[in-house]
This record gives sequence, C-alpha cells and structure tokens, in this order.
Amino acid sequence: MLKYQELQVRDRKKVASSVSRFLEHQSRERDDLRRTLEHIASCLEDAVIFGGMIREFALGNTRSFNSDIDIVSRAGRNDIFAAIKNYHPSVNKFGGYRFIVGKQLYDIWSFDDTWAFKNGLVEGSSIQDIFKTTFFNLDAAVFHLGKRQLFCSESYIDSLQRRVLDLNLQENPSPSGMVRRAIKLAISNELAVTPRLGEYIVNHIDMVKLDDVSSSYVRNLRVFLSQQQDGNFSFSPQGCLFSHE
Repeated sequence: MLKYQELQVRDRKKVASSVSRFLEHQSRERDDLRRTLEHIASCLEDAVIFGGMIREFALGNTRSFNSDIDIVSRAGRNDIFAAIKNYHPSVNKFGGYRFIVGKQLYDIWSFDDTWAFKNGLVEGSSIQDIFKTTFFNLDAAVFHLGKRQLFCSESYIDSLQRRVLDLNLQENPSPSGMVRRAIKLAISNELAVTPRLGEYIVNHIDMVKLDDVSSSYVRNLRVFLSQQQDGNFSFSPQGCLFSHE
C-alpha cells in the first residue's frame, strides 16, 4: 500500500501529466495554443497557468474544458505587454491583459498585480505564495509552463481526493460572483462543501439570483447548517437531499 506522501506525489504528477498532454497534443486546433504558451514561457519569468483550467483538469473535466486560460508571471507589467503586444491585448479587470489567439481566450497579469497582494491581504515573495490568494482551496495550484510541473498548496491533493470544496482566502472583490461559482462548482462536480464555505454562501446569497436547482441547494444547505451537523454538506439535485460525511 502506498504511503500518504507517495500518494500525494503520484496524484500531483497525474494532474501535471494531464495538463501537459492537453497542451502538447498535436492537432490543428491546438497548434495556436501550443505556440502561444511556448512563446510566453520563453519570454516571461516564472510563467504559470493558474485558476480554473488546473482545477477542471484535476477534477477530470479535461474533455469539456472550453474556458479561458489564466496566466501569472513574475515578469513586470511592461515586460508582459512587450511579450504579447502582437496579440493585440486589452486591459483586463485584474490589472493585466486579455487577448485571443485563434479561438482561445487568455488573461495574463504580473505576480505583483495580484489582487490579494496589492491589497495587503497576502505577502507575495515567491511564486508559490500565489496559492494563498485563491478564494477556493481547489484553485490553490499552478502549472509551471517552463518546468512542466504542478505546484500546489499542502492540502490541495487531499481536498481533491476527497472532493471537498472549501474557503482558502475569504476576502475577494466579488462576493456575489464567488457565491454563484461555489454553488455551480459544487453541483456540477458533486463536491462536498465545508461548513465554513457554507456559511459564506448563505451570508451572501441575498444578492444573487438563483435557478430552481441552486435555490434548492441553498435551502438544504441552510437546514444542514442550522442543525450543526458534523462533516461537510453534499447535495443531490435529483432528490434535493443533503448528507454529511
């Protein structure tokens, strides 16, 4: 039987391999993607893929992935612009840049411009400090484009194995957006939600419009929290039931 630490290393390599295969796949559709990322990796210091793409691949959603790719680099803002200016970028909401190559949308920004660093919530000195800035625990990972390695927080693989969604850094500029994302992620990926994240959801839900399934989710979550049950909240849209582990 593999020891816990060996399992962590094995699963981290498994996620990294999944991302690498996607990026290196030889096809007409992926040529632009591969060339773009190779260019960024060669021009910019410590360029890493960050956020939703890594989470979706880690959760096994490789084939259905069709979202934007978020990239963070230790390079400065001016150096980033110089590297991507031929892609005709526009300024994005992160204080970085957004551009499209082929059909793929990219967001890229400087490590120092990360919202949590700029607002003094997290001290950023090494690229791995980016783990501390994510709202969700399952976003606390990066894929280093140059090294082709996955780097993640200490609890990342364990949470992934148990399929548990939790808060990582509560402070964020869009509470309503985080509530919508939390509910969508939990339902679509059958993730258990910790009481801490559950409390955040119900405390910020009044500002969010919900569909029927999401409304049922929140009703059951409120019941779960009011009963102060142990473990984490799980939801079944079919039966609108909750359980705990």
